[in-house]
Amino acid sequence: MGHAELFLVSANKSRRGNMRWSDDDYDVCDGAPDGPVVGRIYKLTVAPTGNWWFWAVQLFPAVGADSGTAETREAAMEAFKAQVDAAAGMGASRIQHMGHAERTKVVRQIFTEWANA
Repeated sequence: MGHAELFLVSANKSRRGNMRWSDDDYDVCDGAPDGPVVGRIYKLTVAPTGNWWFWAVQLFPAVGADSGTAETREAAMEAFKAQVDAAAGMGASRIQHMGHAERTKVVRQIFTEWANA
């Protein structure tokens, strides 16, 4: 996962249905523009700190801060990529690549480990 190619795809192109999303709302896809969605970057409507762009990485289990804000879309993209790379080094896996049964098994195993810790 560490050196996977990430693609920024307009939410209006990547999401199903007939909803209209903001032109400043993007899904981050892994490996190809039509690859699995591994996160999201979008422009906030209110940003009192001046950090207008929100980013969130969808990795499981979460490693460190899996979301944040940045002043520009490019800075949000850099922060997103840095988090994906850091999570890869910590052994995080993408749960969306798993089938339902496998995902359920992994989640149960993690909860069991936490309960026994």
